[in-house]
Amino acid sequence: MKEMIGALIVVATVVFGCTGVLAAVALATKKSRLEILQTLSGMSLGRDRFIGIARLWANLFLRVFGQTYLARRQLISIPLYTLLVSLVFFAVWLLDLYLFKNPEHVFNVLPPPNVLQAIKDFYGKGLLVAIVIDCVTIQLTKWSINVGTRRGFGSWRFLGCFSATIALAYLLFSVAVYWFRWSDANELYALLPADEVRPTIAFNPLRNVLYSIALFQPVTFIYATSEGLISSYFMPEPILFYCAVTGTLSLVTISVAYQFARGADLLRRLCMGFVSHVGTPRTNAMSVVVLMLLGLVLVPLCLMALYLAV
Repeated sequence: MKEMIGALIVVATVVFGCTGVLAAVALATKKSRLEILQTLSGMSLGRDRFIGIARLWANLFLRVFGQTYLARRQLISIPLYTLLVSLVFFAVWLLDLYLFKNPEHVFNVLPPPNVLQAIKDFYGKGLLVAIVIDCVTIQLTKWSINVGTRRGFGSWRFLGCFSATIALAYLLFSVAVYWFRWSDANELYALLPADEVRPTIAFNPLRNVLYSIALFQPVTFIYATSEGLISSYFMPEPILFYCAVTGTLSLVTISVAYQFARGADLLRRLCMGFVSHVGTPRTNAMSVVVLMLLGLVLVPLCLMALYLAV
């Protein structure tokens, strides 16, 4: 009973406050409402700032990777970008191992064998694939930015390009993961007897993202063979995932900035519509009636709450 009365008081108080604001604006003079409308019309509420951030980010992206699909500067910038992402990932992984998973605080030892093998596998087999993933995602991002520049970053055409870029980048990552897993199993069972039963490597894009979010726990496989349990897969899949993600990060930033800009403009229009329509005689009368009714409802509710509390 107490919970129900408390909830009713909260709801009624919120509505009462909103109605009070409505009545206050309604009872204001016409001159003050016109001044409010004039002030609101000149306010951007951050819209111009968000648009400026989106345009600045797009210009920086095109300056680094070139404005055309065959820009020569990206022959250097894309491999350097991929290498930087991988170095940052491994540096953070090693810091996590030595600072947070090292209770003895011993720093003069090598990382665990699985980490060393992951570094070796990535730079021996995965770096080229990561560069290809980044190259494709960056070209898709250029395509989306060009469409947004021509049609507007809030147009349906841009939203379609944005969705297609994200989907294709993730599909490319999933295909790369499947190929690494399949080739690892193929290399392993090529060394085993011919009658060895090979496991089926499933293509499951939805599950891959769950494994890739776990930054410092890369997927590994333990194969049950006639010679015992063998683990041979140490490819750090999260790096491939974050290469695909960071390749489209600029596009996500631009899209989010423009959505905030649209939200700020919508808020300004709603405020102007509220002030312009609240001054009609019918609205004024209804706001006063609702305000009085809510006041009459709140008084017994508050008295009942005090009685139950005592």
